[in-house]
Amino acid sequence: MRLISLTTIIAIGLAYATSTAAHPATERYIPIGQSPGISNVKSYIGPIQAVSSTADGFVMQVEGASQAVTVTDSTKIFLDTGRGRTNLLGTEADCQAGRMVEVYLHDDGTAYWVKISTP
Repeated sequence: MRLISLTTIIAIGLAYATSTAAHPATERYIPIGQSPGISNVKSYIGPIQAVSSTADGFVMQVEGASQAVTVTDSTKIFLDTGRGRTNLLGTEADCQAGRMVEVYLHDDGTAYWVKISTP
């Protein structure tokens, strides 16, 4: 049986911690549906069906079902220009019915980040 060195364990731990910590910052550079390990695994992709009149989120369609999404002050919102450029920073006002979005949710249903397609 081979023993793994402490250096190897530390290197693996640092690589994991670095990639996990850097992930939110890099989402600004990744188009809708192309986030490694997130898109179509931990995120939802679909069109916005309706926006809440109380401005606290929206309802989107995911695989034929409706998914409520709560947007908070800490939610990161990006506008995917779809032109090979860096996503722009957006606001909750950019969440409009009909737009395609990708949403990564916390366990409590609040959005960690939202990427919105631009017209």
